[in-house]
Amino acid sequence: LLESVPGVSRAVANAFVLLGMKTVESVLFTPPRRYEDYTKRSTLKDATEGGAATFEVDVVSATRRPTGRRGCTVIQARVTDGTATARCDFFNQPWLLKDWKAGRRWRLAAVPVKDALYGLQFRSPAWEPADGPEVVSGKILPVYRLTDSITQKTYRRTVELLLGGRRGSCLRRRGDAWDRGGAPKGSCAHAS
Repeated sequence: LLESVPGVSRAVANAFVLLGMKTVESVLFTPPRRYEDYTKRSTLKDATEGGAATFEVDVVSATRRPTGRRGCTVIQARVTDGTATARCDFFNQPWLLKDWKAGRRWRLAAVPVKDALYGLQFRSPAWEPADGPEVVSGKILPVYRLTDSITQKTYRRTVELLLGGRRGSCLRRRGDAWDRGGAPKGSCAHAS
């Protein structure tokens, strides 16, 4: 079972169950719905609606807003790259306010939407610190089907963990459980 894998929490395992996946094999053999190509770099001014790209932006402001649904919130961040501004919407992730402070620089892997009322927007973009390594930006990423209980980021991390990822060790079945084996370096498939 998926929850027997070191590094996969019960909450994450339960989120996969909602998608009909209980085993390591069921997660690894479920293909993505599609892939998004974030290898193109763009400025906000040159953003093309529906065109996936990587953007480097600075936070102007970030606020928490209620929605019409009970228990749901939206973090709305205003960002700029010096050529234009855009709005980023993050749903049910209130902890983002502590990181999305004015002046903080981020890299976004996103698909822009142009709204007549609100202008350029990004809905739940993948993000990482601009001064850190490129983990999601500048790459071709799988897009998986989801539930309210799991994000693309968590799904991708789980697949990476199951494939050996940055740890460089394969999963090995031990009866009904899984552990990290000492397989020779390079013998596992590695996700980047």
